[in-house]
Amino acid sequence: MKVSMYSTDGAQRAAWSSLAAMLFLTSCVAHVHQDKSRAFDGDAATKVFAAGYAIIQDKYIEPITSGKVAADGLRGLATIDSGVTAQVYNGVIHLSLPDGATADIPAPKDEDSRQWASATTDAIKIARAHSKAIGNSSGEELYQAVFKSSLSGLDQFSRYNGAAVARDERAKRDGYGGIGVLLRFETGRVLIDDVMPESPAEHAGLKVGDVLVRLDSVEISTLDQSDVVNRLRGRVDSRVSLTLLRADTSGVTTLTLKRAHIVNPTVELEKRGNVALIRISGFNQGTASSVSRALELAYREMGNSLKGLVLDMRDNPGGLLDQAIAVSDQFLTSGRIVSTKGRHANSLQSYDASEQDKSRKLPVVVLVNGRSASAAEIVAAALQDDGRAVVVGSNTYGKGTVQNLSPLPNDGELVLTWSYYLAPSGYALHNLGILPNVCTSGLKGQADGVLNQLSSDWAHLPLLMAAWRVSMPNEGSKLESMRENCPRSNEVRDLDIDVASQLIGDPTLYRRALQSTGSTVATGPLP
Repeated sequence: MKVSMYSTDGAQRAAWSSLAAMLFLTSCVAHVHQDKSRAFDGDAATKVFAAGYAIIQDKYIEPITSGKVAADGLRGLATIDSGVTAQVYNGVIHLSLPDGATADIPAPKDEDSRQWASATTDAIKIARAHSKAIGNSSGEELYQAVFKSSLSGLDQFSRYNGAAVARDERAKRDGYGGIGVLLRFETGRVLIDDVMPESPAEHAGLKVGDVLVRLDSVEISTLDQSDVVNRLRGRVDSRVSLTLLRADTSGVTTLTLKRAHIVNPTVELEKRGNVALIRISGFNQGTASSVSRALELAYREMGNSLKGLVLDMRDNPGGLLDQAIAVSDQFLTSGRIVSTKGRHANSLQSYDASEQDKSRKLPVVVLVNGRSASAAEIVAAALQDDGRAVVVGSNTYGKGTVQNLSPLPNDGELVLTWSYYLAPSGYALHNLGILPNVCTSGLKGQADGVLNQLSSDWAHLPLLMAAWRVSMPNEGSKLESMRENCPRSNEVRDLDIDVASQLIGDPTLYRRALQSTGSTVATGPLP
């Protein structure tokens, strides 16, 4: 995504340069030793701050100015040296420094992201001259301090990822060049813990229990965990040499593997009697296609004995919005999947099913718990509101916001909340979550006894669901009270799977459960 940056004409830049030079110092200026290996590149920092401030001002879900963002960010310098404080008042950025000095920097106009970035850099340069801790901080440590403080007052999901973290997050979402192994690190040893199907590692014959001895002639004993991972990863089609002590005790061997595009698996198929259990642990770029393959495999191997599908999204923290939509689409023939609403024009979106139902109209049960969040909640809400699936478990996490990912010039990224997502019936799931058709929270016993106990409550669920669907994400205590109708539980129990199997095996009971929340899509209020 392109980064928006604000610029000024030459005359304005010249005027600002004159103002920026007006730094008023009092007290003596002490010499502060700086580690030259931690040099600070002011020009690069200004570009990073300018991009960041502009992105936050443009995309955050609530209106906010670059002036507010920068003022909050400058206070983050105190997390490195508590003797450095920054306050903005009367059009001036006032710095108090640990050696008793002070400095005043003219404050730019609130919306001018570029000039606030320059002011931030100027403040950091002054602080570095008066604070040993800040003077010896790397550029990345300073970015962390400023952006963390800038974003701390927004919401719990907005954050700054430095270059290393951003690289790892991108790998989780989009995949990476690698060989397709999971590792286990023991004292003095690195072992192959799992081998991904159809990966270069599998094709080369790597086995669980193989011990890595060398990577590209470098002894494993000289590398830390991150070094090992980074050496195994690399450009797709590049090569890596592995020396292994084989698990079958056949001795030491050296293999050369060509790296491929690896997307970590998020989907697992298990056959339980006449039910296909599809576990979805997260939503990355490979999730929707993996669900499609799991369905095809279940149909091929189970044939006419297949009576229903269980989507297990317990403990699923979410992930990519487009993958949640694509997974939902595989179970729906028409209608709304999800819509989003925020301040930015591009955040106003709606997504509908494409009439390519791959589930063959088999009964579907979705399992959720208190850790099912975000993209998992989108899928559960879409299938529940459409009347396509029975939801079993507890109230979900209630993470109903979409995060925008924007790259920065230092290869870091900003993760900003920029819209709410709305269930097909129109309600916002944020701070509320999903109300299951069959609430197993806190229940014990066998599946048949649990269903007998719960079926008497189904007559009351449509009224509760009606209130659920007109709720607003800022209604605080009201939402907390509603959530107590099926309290969040983080348990992952076979009971939920047994309940799902019994529902699928009893068409009459399944239809009753399906209708228990009044699954008719309606237009509700927008937050």
